[in-house]
Amino acid sequence: MARRCGFCYGRGHDKRNCPVMREKAKEDPTGWAAQELAKVERAKKTVRRCSWCNEPGHTKRTCPDLKQALAREEASARIWNKTFLDKLKEYGLGIGSLIRITGPVSDDPGSSRQRWIQDQVKSFGGMGLVMGFVERECVSNGSFNSCMIIKGATGLRRRVPLPFEITKQLYQYAWKDYLHFEVVGKVSDHQIATSFSQKWHQGEFGARSVLRLDDR
Repeated sequence: MARRCGFCYGRGHDKRNCPVMREKAKEDPTGWAAQELAKVERAKKTVRRCSWCNEPGHTKRTCPDLKQALAREEASARIWNKTFLDKLKEYGLGIGSLIRITGPVSDDPGSSRQRWIQDQVKSFGGMGLVMGFVERECVSNGSFNSCMIIKGATGLRRRVPLPFEITKQLYQYAWKDYLHFEVVGKVSDHQIATSFSQKWHQGEFGARSVLRLDDR
């Protein structure tokens, strides 16, 4: 389909070379057409710069610096991904795993914190089935919080942390006094590997997280 002009709505050209706009601008140098033509001429003189490296002559989509950075960070992410998957395989944790949900042992079981934790355990029914993972959070630059999706015995579906025994070896911070997840129904190594998309395995999500591409 031919281009459509934003000024005269004719086809086959756009505002940058609209003959109607230029003719009307000549007829009335102070009118709306003249103002639109001035905007077009200013835009032609504006040097486009890449939003990633701020260099002229290309966009972020074609930026050579960004391509190199992505390749570098994807390679690093793939190494971390393997470590992460090895730890999941050790515990048998993947889509389809059966989880027992408990609260931590406390010296003050009557505290408001402990009552809240026990309410969380009850809301799940004490058991849960892993339904998936939030891949953008299962990266070395991310947080363990709420990156696993489970469906409890009560039917409640919620995003929850990974089991602490896994997260404490992979992340700097972990909630020791939140919910405890014990894998009581393991799945195969193959099932664990297929719990993640090809983009995650290739390191794309990890690289985007490190480079903060989704924030820019």
